[in-house]
Amino acid sequence: MPALCIKDTSVVANRQQCKLVPTEDAKAAQKVPRSSLSVPQAFMEEKTALQEAKRRCRQYSAQPSEVQYLGQLVLTFGQYSNKTFKWLLENDVSYVKYLVDKHMSEVRNPA
Repeated sequence: MPALCIKDTSVVANRQQCKLVPTEDAKAAQKVPRSSLSVPQAFMEEKTALQEAKRRCRQYSAQPSEVQYLGQLVLTFGQYSNKTFKWLLENDVSYVKYLVDKHMSEVRNPA
């Protein structure tokens, strides 16, 4: 599960606000020099990335769902390069929010 911190626990449960906080694993991953990270070649190629994600997912489940194998895709950019989307969702939801917001702004303003 993602790391969600309740800002004020005295507020009624359905009115509480969460603060998105990276886990200790995410903080440690941020400190690793990007130059030392290498993404497996299979994930760098659009043709083979999905096949590799499915292969990895089958190690854990005989009949993986689409969501499960998409979670095994590896990030090829940014501060969490070489981490899976599943790992990212479990460890730094705030970065996922940043990526979605950035994508939405680029879609609205392609320039």
